[in-house]
Amino acid sequence: MSRITVRVIGTAQDGGVPQIGCDCANCRRARSDFRRFRYPSSLALHLPLPERGESTFLLDASPALPAQMDMLPGEAPVPDGILLTHVHAGHYTGLQYLGKEYLSAREVPVFCRPRVAKFLQDNEPWATLVRDENIRLMDVSADRSFSLGSLSVDVMDVPHRNEYSDTCAFILRGERSLLYMPDVDGWDGFAARFNAAVQTADYAFIDGTFYRQDELETLRQRPTGEVPHPPVQQTLDLLADGTLYPARRATYFTHLNHTNPLLNRESAAHRRVALAGCRVAVEGLCIPLDGWET
Repeated sequence: MSRITVRVIGTAQDGGVPQIGCDCANCRRARSDFRRFRYPSSLALHLPLPERGESTFLLDASPALPAQMDMLPGEAPVPDGILLTHVHAGHYTGLQYLGKEYLSAREVPVFCRPRVAKFLQDNEPWATLVRDENIRLMDVSADRSFSLGSLSVDVMDVPHRNEYSDTCAFILRGERSLLYMPDVDGWDGFAARFNAAVQTADYAFIDGTFYRQDELETLRQRPTGEVPHPPVQQTLDLLADGTLYPARRATYFTHLNHTNPLLNRESAAHRRVALAGCRVAVEGLCIPLDGWET
């Protein structure tokens, strides 16, 4: 009997770990120990479809897509569909591997918000994927659902740096449910909408890009305002005082920047997350959505 599962195949911010040109402690450790290597944030959803049999859908298509597909069961698996949260580099550029230079796929459905679809249609090389029918764009509406087999997928708009497109989160609903929201600018004005979604989710994967507010400026001499994300410290405080709700079973931090101390399991930051009842996402983690225990 086929299972409905979600597998974590990436937990890092767009540039992965180690990141090009960086010699911070996390990047040095990853270069010397491949077990500390991290791919950009992505999930793989495995489920049976009546018309296609066992199928694999990706939540985001990272630039490390070929290596991430090799993490999945089966011989030379390929994506049967992709759900895109937005068009920042770590979340959609893996679409290139569906083109004629690589897989030369046929009409892989890409579920995305209308401004994401327009961006892909209007800009090369993505427009060629549309014209050559390597991908088939499937517009999805915010605050509405669409179906993937026996799963219902909710779409929630998320405030983020929308220079090129909208940004959304996806909530996969089977016997159990999972929220995937790797990016958000902050919690101000958004906490109520987030709570409405997460209180019905068994699992949540949320933005954990930076652990503390000054992390990017201190370690990389870049202004924090260039890439706004709520620091994990703030998120933990808001969970503790009830401003934010946790998922019913487990809340995971993902999309970790290469500067983030949560990449080190021996760090005090990692211990604080555990003491708060939350978790740090790890690649290879497999979560059932059909009610079975792993």
